[in-house]
Amino acid sequence: MGARDRLALSALTRAYAASLAPAWLRFRVAAKDPFRATRRRLEALLAANAATAYGRAHRFDRIRGLRAFQDHVPAVDYEALRPWIDRAASGEPNVLTRAPIRIFERSSGSSGGNKLVPYTAPFLAEFGGATNPWLYDLFRRYPALHGTTSYWSISPAARHAERTSGGTPIGFDDDTEYFGPVERWALGRLMSVPGTVARIQDLDAWRFETAKHLLADEQLGLVSVWNPSFLTLIMESIERDLDRQRVPPRARRRAMAHHVRRLRVRAQRRADLLERTDDLAGGARVD
Repeated sequence: MGARDRLALSALTRAYAASLAPAWLRFRVAAKDPFRATRRRLEALLAANAATAYGRAHRFDRIRGLRAFQDHVPAVDYEALRPWIDRAASGEPNVLTRAPIRIFERSSGSSGGNKLVPYTAPFLAEFGGATNPWLYDLFRRYPALHGTTSYWSISPAARHAERTSGGTPIGFDDDTEYFGPVERWALGRLMSVPGTVARIQDLDAWRFETAKHLLADEQLGLVSVWNPSFLTLIMESIERDLDRQRVPPRARRRAMAHHVRRLRVRAQRRADLLERTDDLAGGARVD
C-alpha cells in the first residue's frame, strides 16, 4: 500500500471513529443510571409490541414496571419460542414484533439444534447501539487502529441462499448489513476480506480465500468474530495451507509473526472469559 493509500485509510478510519462519538456519549449517559435506562427501554419495548400475538398472550398492555414484567412474562428457552417463531417464519405478521421481520439468521447456539433468529430494523439499530460505543472506545484507547483495516465475521460461512416458508430471506449477504448506513459504508471500505468471499459456498474454498486475504493485508488492525474457536480454525488453516497462499514472503513473515501468535492468545483469553461468565451466570431476580 502506497503512502497516498495509507493517508486515505487513516482519514477514513478517523472519520468513521468520529461518527461513532454520539453513540458513545449516549452510552455514557445511560451508564450513569443503568436501572433507569433499562426500565425505560423495557417500557418502550412493551408499548411497541403490546398488539403482537405474544404481547396479547402475556398482557403487555397491563404491565407496569419490572416486577410486573417478571410476574407476567416467564423466562423461556428457544423451544418455548419456536412455535411463535415458526408462525413468523411462515409469513404471519405481528407475532413477536410489530416491526416487520427483515431477515432470519441461523444460529446453532451453545446447545440444541438449528435455530432461526428474527431480525427487524429496530433490532439491528440496537445492535449498532451496542457495538458503536465499543468501537469508539477502541479507537479512543488504541490510536494505532487509525489507518488500519478490519476483519469481521458474524454470520455463518459457506451457506446456500434460502428463504423461510413465508418467503423471508435467511442470512445476510454481507456482515456489514448488521450496521447502519454510515457504518456499513465505512466498514465496506475498511474490510480486509471482501464481502464477495462470504458468498463462496464451498467451506474449504471460503476458508482458503479468507486466509489469503488476511495474510496479504499488512494493515490489518482489528479482528472481531462470533466465536473464539472460529478464529483458531482460521489460524490453523493459515498454518496448514501457507504454501498455497502465494503471499509475498515479507508479508507472510509479518502475518505469521503478528497475526497467528497474537490472535490465538486473544482467542484463548476470550474463551476463558466466556467460560468464567457462564460459571458466574445465574437466575438472579431484580426488583
